[in-house]
Amino acid sequence: MRTAHAPMKYRLITLWLVSAFLALPSAVLAHDLTALVKASKRSIVGIGTHLKTRRPPNVLMATGFVIGDGKTIVTNAHAIPKVEQPEFERLVIFIGTGRKVEVRSVKLSGKDETHDLAILRQSGPPLPALKLAKPEPPLAEGSAIAFIGYPIG
Repeated sequence: MRTAHAPMKYRLITLWLVSAFLALPSAVLAHDLTALVKASKRSIVGIGTHLKTRRPPNVLMATGFVIGDGKTIVTNAHAIPKVEQPEFERLVIFIGTGRKVEVRSVKLSGKDETHDLAILRQSGPPLPALKLAKPEPPLAEGSAIAFIGYPIG
């Protein structure tokens, strides 16, 4: 379990990562940022561990977002929690809000510590995938962007 806050370097990397994935043209942001946030929230999941004998059994450690086929989750590599007891503890995602949270097991599919990226795969029904922007032409310096997620730590 992580006990210390991530160094500033990791926070800056996280900000860069999220902005790179969610960079949107200024016109889109100005048009309806609230609709963008509302539509994107369904694609944000919690990431943590589940251990039946622990109280509480679920520990939220990070967040990520669903992409592609609805079974792939992207997050920061440094945010992947260490599973202390692999024979009993599971790496999981948390879906939903409030008291209606679903817990699903995931597997670490890939990890690139140099770029602080991790890919998780879940085998349950597909989740709503985040639609990533493909700005044409590439964003100009000074363009507006939106950060969406839930920073933990």
